[in-house]
Amino acid sequence: VMARHSAQRMTRMQLQQLGLAVSSAALEGTEGADTLLKIGSVGSSLLILKFNRNQEIQADRLGVRYMSELGYDPNEAISAHKVLERSVENYLKRLGKTPGEDSLISNLLSTHPRTSVRLGEIQDMINELPPYKIKGDGKFGNPFQKATKKIREINGIYHLYDSAEVLYNEKKYNEAEKKLNEAFGKNDSQAPFYNLLGLIKLQGKKYEEAAKSYRKALSIDPGYQPSQYGMGLVNFLQNRYKPAIRRFEKSLELFPGHAPTHFALGKSYFMLKQYSEAIPYLSNFEGAAPEHPEIHGLLGICYDNINKIESAAAEYMNQVQVAPNTELGRHAKKRLDELGIIQ
Repeated sequence: VMARHSAQRMTRMQLQQLGLAVSSAALEGTEGADTLLKIGSVGSSLLILKFNRNQEIQADRLGVRYMSELGYDPNEAISAHKVLERSVENYLKRLGKTPGEDSLISNLLSTHPRTSVRLGEIQDMINELPPYKIKGDGKFGNPFQKATKKIREINGIYHLYDSAEVLYNEKKYNEAEKKLNEAFGKNDSQAPFYNLLGLIKLQGKKYEEAAKSYRKALSIDPGYQPSQYGMGLVNFLQNRYKPAIRRFEKSLELFPGHAPTHFALGKSYFMLKQYSEAIPYLSNFEGAAPEHPEIHGLLGICYDNINKIESAAAEYMNQVQVAPNTELGRHAKKRLDELGIIQ
């Protein structure tokens, strides 16, 4: 932050590409409408940027310098790397994953490498510091523990949420709801809890109950993007496409690169037969999830209806390659035959 590394890299286009890249990892293996009901675990406040080697070294050097000037023991910088790694491993263990299985966490770990080489470099920086004086034990542990007591209590409750999320992904919706109710019993002021409950209700087609959960989440945090998206889903699944569009647009304001929102917004315009408006959003999603079983067929129909036949044919060809035996796949084959294009 002090060296403005992030500011040097954050253009709007980079943020959009980043968001789509991160979101696409969460879409792997999904089929059709399942894409819309994936858990929005990538929040709008979590942005991962790759920094070059010189920036990493500068950040480490500033970090140990600031620590020493404030009276902290700069050697604790090395301990902090190890604590972070252990925390990530414990989190993934609760989700039943390893760092290599979770692309988001893998990106986080690769963005902040904890190799023996880098730790050695940090130690060299500490050894080169001008004389400094450590205050107290150099950790200031007691004030920190006191200041973060409430956060740690809430973190313990999120262990229940993690379990509920695992159960949701395993399609064990009743069990997931029971686990969430445990979490509500300990703390009922967390927007993600209500958001996950909304997704569970959507799976049971209990749209009003889902909307109630999303509204509760937004009353706690009006800027909570997953629940703005969830409210859009409620409208979309009830064929109320215009109000769905308004919610999805709000979702993109909060998280411009959220791939499922691009898909849902594009499909909402598609259902209204506003094909020109649908194309930019569907194209963005296509870049994030080119193997999705619907995206090429939808784009093909959009281009077909605005008389961009060459673009339509290209998308129909892609649809036939990706998912030939779906309704859209059969439509794509038929249109290619009518256009006299050899498949």
